[in-house]
Amino acid sequence: MRAGKLSRRISIQRRTDTRDAAGQPIPVWTQIGSVRWADRQVAGGNERFGSEQFLAREQVVWEIRRTMDLVDLNPKDRIIYPIGEEDPIESHIYEILSVTEIGRNQGWRVLTARRSEV
Repeated sequence: MRAGKLSRRISIQRRTDTRDAAGQPIPVWTQIGSVRWADRQVAGGNERFGSEQFLAREQVVWEIRRTMDLVDLNPKDRIIYPIGEEDPIESHIYEILSVTEIGRNQGWRVLTARRSEV
């Protein structure tokens, strides 16, 4: 995997469930490792009308290097991609749909989707 292609900075989060005082599960997202470099390729998108609102969905394929903390990357995780470096609080959340291996342990090709209401 060529380093020149990896031009976007992303973070990957993993969901764990904790319990509140009443015993109800509360989802908690924790970051896996540090911020890493990735390649971003738009795979498509669509819009539709449902439940009295327009729904838009963007699919993006990310290519990232394989590291020891990402050995078990799976669809329960998600990718956070900042809109701009100057305001990292505003970011897009991409839910992971599938993870496939690139080459022989070189990296991951991750298909994601981001849903937004139009």
